Amino acid sequence: MIENQLLDSAILHSIFDSTSEGILVTDKDGRVLQANNAAALILGIKAKDLEQQLLGDLLPQHGKKILSRLLKNEDNKFKTQLLQTKIGLQDVEIKIIDHKNEKCILLLRDVLLNKYKQSTIHVRNMALEATSNGIVIADARSPDLPIVYCNSGLVKMTGYSKEEILNRNCRFLQADDRDQKEIKIIKTAVQNGRACRVVFRNYRKDGTLFWNELNITPVYNEAQELCYFIGVQNDVTAAKQEEQNKDRIRDILEIITKAYPIEEIGQEILNVIKENLESSIPAIRFLDQGKTKWLLSKNNSIAQDAMHSMVNLVLDNYGIKSSKEGKHRLKEEIIEDVFNIKAQNELKGLAQSLNVKGYWSYPIYSSEKELLGNLIVFHKQTVKPQTFENIFLADMIKLISIALDNHRNNTELQRSKKKLIQQAKELEERVRERTSEVTSTIQKLVEVNLSLEDQIKETKEAENKAIQSRAMLSAIAQNLPKGALVVFNSDYEIVYVEGEELKHINLVKEEVEGKTIDEIPFFSDHQI
Repeated sequence: MIENQLLDSAILHSIFDSTSEGILVTDKDGRVLQANNAAALILGIKAKDLEQQLLGDLLPQHGKKILSRLLKNEDNKFKTQLLQTKIGLQDVEIKIIDHKNEKCILLLRDVLLNKYKQSTIHVRNMALEATSNGIVIADARSPDLPIVYCNSGLVKMTGYSKEEILNRNCRFLQADDRDQKEIKIIKTAVQNGRACRVVFRNYRKDGTLFWNELNITPVYNEAQELCYFIGVQNDVTAAKQEEQNKDRIRDILEIITKAYPIEEIGQEILNVIKENLESSIPAIRFLDQGKTKWLLSKNNSIAQDAMHSMVNLVLDNYGIKSSKEGKHRLKEEIIEDVFNIKAQNELKGLAQSLNVKGYWSYPIYSSEKELLGNLIVFHKQTVKPQTFENIFLADMIKLISIALDNHRNNTELQRSKKKLIQQAKELEERVRERTSEVTSTIQKLVEVNLSLEDQIKETKEAENKAIQSRAMLSAIAQNLPKGALVVFNSDYEIVYVEGEELKHINLVKEEVEGKTIDEIPFFSDHQI
């Protein structure tokens, strides 16, 4: 019993010291028995100086009269009075809550201060409601941390009404996507009453994903007891998508440099576009070696033939023919509602059958400002590109341009390579034929050379025989007494003469050899 009384006394004393309202306890004569800090602040006198002082002595004459009337008045409602205090005239609300048992308790409120506080609270509430960030306050003293406050920013961010948000734990925004490391970080921070910051996946009421940057701050009271958690939430989906897109663009550039097929590269680009633009159906049309080709997303609800027709009708409506590609400097065309423009009836009819409301068409140029093709993004709703979409699509168009440029260069390179291979084969064939000819010629030369060697050998042998014969004849002629030896061939050409009698018949060896018999007078008919 005594312990409970002491506890109650401690609680009352805590309230007495911490309340913003001034409290004065006086005796029946108006002597201050007890005063809190708030009362001292209103009266402009320190709390310790108030005790044992007559309240009437502490106030100017005008203040004494007002206080005297109030003490005699049994009405316990707050009365607003212009009270003259040590710090000047003030609007003070005064209420007597007990004037029995020889004691009197007075409550004092500074009207100006109270209005300021109310105004401050109102301004803060307006600021909380006006901010685009989602703000929640969860009760840390309840087991499941229910939300006791949320602002309009959270309503707009999530699509849930305040009634659907209040008294629930924030985890409902995670849907079934609970296997995130950031959730464990939040849980640990809450269990330990600490602040934390995470970026993780949340889901709107319609089921669409958004990236939530959540800052949690614990709130403690003066007794260092954890009372609330304040959560400030910021939708960072655009920034997160931009970060992810940079990684995707880097990956796509890598497969472009590795000369992947243009169809595979195109699918990657179209997938990135679909992921960033909700309910969009992107398509790419381009010229490849004089032929029109399409790159279409595999994951869309429109058949390829219908998409081909739709793309052609869109570009024809814009005044672009396949044969004129590369000759016009075109700009983008944003059609929010195809049914509100001057277009072919065929285009409108096909758009209606495919449930297409509008489209965005962008030309794709090479690094040399040559028109390579077009990117067309169809929409099933009437939408206009915002800043993020414009920046994102500009990056995608550059990426497509690089891919098509690289594809064209690789195609030309492959064509040149095939041509070089063909030329190399033809050159190799000609070299083979020429080599065969040269080999044949060499063979013939070898054969001729061998024949010539045989002839030379035979000639040498004949010469040797002739030399031997000449030597023999010379020996015979020299041994003939007083005679001469004349040798001639079948044509009567003298081939050899020798002998001592040549001078007697007027024949000179050097003059007659090689001549016919008829050319030598000695052998004329009358002498033979």
